[in-house]
Amino acid sequence: MNELAALFSDSTTLLNVFFKGFAVLGSFIYLLYALIVTRQTYTMLRAISEGGDFWIRLISYIQLALAAMLLFVALFFL
Repeated sequence: MNELAALFSDSTTLLNVFFKGFAVLGSFIYLLYALIVTRQTYTMLRAISEGGDFWIRLISYIQLALAAMLLFVALFFL
């Protein structure tokens, strides 16, 4: 209980807690967005046969990987 009181006693520490909380929440929302975009891309490419589907899938997976790395950074390095 004393640790929790000490955490919120300093305004700088409180600001850091809120910053990390918003960073983690924003990163999680972006990861959900990237998952939805990846799924939509997969569905779109099943319906439409194009020559450049490899590049579209690659970009979608890169976005998903970057979103996962952003969440990892927000959780462990902030």
